[in-house]
Amino acid sequence: MEEKTAQKLAMPALMAMAVLWGLTFPLIGRALEGISPPLFVALRFAVATLLCLPFIKKMNADLLRRGLLIGVSLWGGYLLQTWGLDLTSPARSAFLTSLYVILVPFLGILWREKFSLLVLLGSICAFVGTLLLARPEAGGFNAGDWITIGCAISFGFQIMLVAKLIHRGEEMALAGVQYAVVAICSLAVVPAWGGFWWVINWMTVGALLFTSIIATWMAIWFQFRFQRYMSPGAAAVIYTSEMAFAALFGYLFFCQSLSFWEIAGGALIALGVGLAALLPLLTTRVKRITNPG
Repeated sequence: MEEKTAQKLAMPALMAMAVLWGLTFPLIGRALEGISPPLFVALRFAVATLLCLPFIKKMNADLLRRGLLIGVSLWGGYLLQTWGLDLTSPARSAFLTSLYVILVPFLGILWREKFSLLVLLGSICAFVGTLLLARPEAGGFNAGDWITIGCAISFGFQIMLVAKLIHRGEEMALAGVQYAVVAICSLAVVPAWGGFWWVINWMTVGALLFTSIIATWMAIWFQFRFQRYMSPGAAAVIYTSEMAFAALFGYLFFCQSLSFWEIAGGALIALGVGLAALLPLLTTRVKRITNPG
């Protein structure tokens, strides 16, 4: 694929990934009724690792080091999010996890990266929209809340590391290393999480296959392939739209009702995506049309 074509496809590719990730929320929520959470994550990423193996063309120490850094960040996000859910409400967890949208542009300062006003405004819109979707309960922070903030920081670093450490042609190899790290680390904590238990049924198997093949192997390859054509802040805002898609799919397939505030939250997230990604893209195209020289 030519670089110009890939650049044009970057935004719709990341949006498609957000749609797939949004669908995983109701699927995994139902599947976890019959399987240990870390075992589900371990199996999901183990299958994704195996799918990557035939496409890996090269492997060296530097690539392993970078894949390890990205993988540990992703695994940390999953582990801390699950741990925090044991100690706080799902609504507060969803809200606090979404903090990565705000954190990503500021984490970029560590790499001396500037963020635009549009990305900042888009991040704020997406942040408020996620707050409306999650509707966190009032009250002070507990231990689970602080742990979930650590999850948001970990996911934020993963997005930044993808932006900084991925080179062209290495996408599948680095994806494979990242998946293997998450699978191994998740498997290691299964004994501390109630042991190996799995009630095998169509829901757990179907959710496992969908999340491992479509929402992990394919979707994160999209992230590695296309995210570098957008700023990390803009990418983070697009990823946040998965919350809106999660609410939509929950309503369509699992009869989970949508309130006024959930609809309003989805609209604000869409506005944030437009400010951070669509508006700059349209502005650039208008400039090219009006100033072709």
